[in-house]
Amino acid sequence: MYLKRTTNFISPRGQEEMMEIFSHCIVREVVSDIQKHGCFAIIVDGTQDVSGREQESICLRHVNSDLHVREDFVGIYEIPITTSESIAGMVFDVLTRFTLPLSNLRAQTYDGAANMSGHYTGCQARVRQCQPLALYFHCASHISNLVMQNAVISSQLVRNALQWTNKLGVLMNRSGKYRAMFRAICVSNESESLHPSAIKPLCRNAGTVKISTESIRAWYSDEVFHEIFIAAEEKGETYQLDPLEIPRRRCHSGTKWLKPGSRY
Repeated sequence: MYLKRTTNFISPRGQEEMMEIFSHCIVREVVSDIQKHGCFAIIVDGTQDVSGREQESICLRHVNSDLHVREDFVGIYEIPITTSESIAGMVFDVLTRFTLPLSNLRAQTYDGAANMSGHYTGCQARVRQCQPLALYFHCASHISNLVMQNAVISSQLVRNALQWTNKLGVLMNRSGKYRAMFRAICVSNESESLHPSAIKPLCRNAGTVKISTESIRAWYSDEVFHEIFIAAEEKGETYQLDPLEIPRRRCHSGTKWLKPGSRY
C-alpha cells in the first residue's frame, strides 16, 4: 500500500496514532528501567487546562545503574475531583497500570495543599496507610514559590510593581482598544522588540511575568527601555494622564491580594 502511494500518514488521525505509539514505547522503556532497579518515587502536581479540566501530571523518580538520579514524565491523568481520596486512588491506578509494585514505593512528592499533605486524611496519608515506607516530601519548587511570595510581600515597591504589571497584561489581553494603541506605539517606534503579544498577565504562583526569551534579551538594552518610556510619556500627555495626580488609594490597590501574611 505504501509503495503504491495509495495512502499517506499525514492525516491528523494518523499523526495522533503514531504519537501514541511513540509515547507508549517511551513509557514502556521508562517502566522497564524502574522495574530493573527496584525502588522509586512518584511526583504528582495538578493544574487546569484552558477548558477547565483538572489534570494531574505524573513523574517517576529513580536511581539507575550508574547511580544517576532520573526523573521521567510518564503522562497526564484527568480526575473529576481533587479530593485526597480521588488523588490517592489515581496514584494506585497509575502504579497498577505500569505494573510497579507499591512495596517498592519509597517517596511521594506533592505540593503543600491540605488535600495532598494532610497528616490524617491527605493523599500522602492515604498512600502511607498502604505503604508506610513511602515518605512524603513537600515539592521544592512550591517551597521556592512560597519563599519568593513572602519576599515580594515584604517590599511595597515590588508588590505594587507586580500588581500593576499584572493589570497591564490583563488590560492588553482583554481590551482591543488598548491593544490597538500599543500596536500603534510599536509601529511608530519601528522597533522589532516591541510587539502587542509581548505583554501578558502575571503568573501569581511563581511571581514572574510571562514573556518571550527574545523580548527579555531585547528589553535589557537602555535604548529599548528609553523608546518605551518616551512612547508612554507621549501617550500620557495625549490622553492627559499624570501618574502623580492619581489618588494614593489607587496606586496601592495592588495590596488587596498581596497583603503581608496572605497567600494566593
